[in-house]
Amino acid sequence: MTEITRGQGADGSIVAGLWLAVSPYVMGFAGTTIGSNTLLFGILIALVALFHMVYTESVGGLDWLNVVFGAWLIIAPFMMGPAGTGATWNSVIFGIVVGSLALWASLGQTSMHTPQHGRGAQA
Repeated sequence: MTEITRGQGADGSIVAGLWLAVSPYVMGFAGTTIGSNTLLFGILIALVALFHMVYTESVGGLDWLNVVFGAWLIIAPFMMGPAGTGATWNSVIFGIVVGSLALWASLGQTSMHTPQHGRGAQA
């Protein structure tokens, strides 16, 4: 079995946060309200995840911030006025990803096992 650790969950949140920060420019919705929101929360998500990786023992409930940020990203396109389809889906999908990773980390899971297939897999 392959083990996925909490640190890798934080890595995923950093990558998701960085994508959210650049996605308004890559996808062409920079300069809009939802673009500014996505940029801001992408940076915040990446910083919270980075802080979690560096200070694993002292973060306490800090992971819950990214749960809240993920929830906001899911509802933001519907609350902030008109947003294009790409901007909406980007925000919703990455809100789910970030919220799920942060919820997993905040509940104190130390690892998650996934089955390994192919050569070397144990029966």
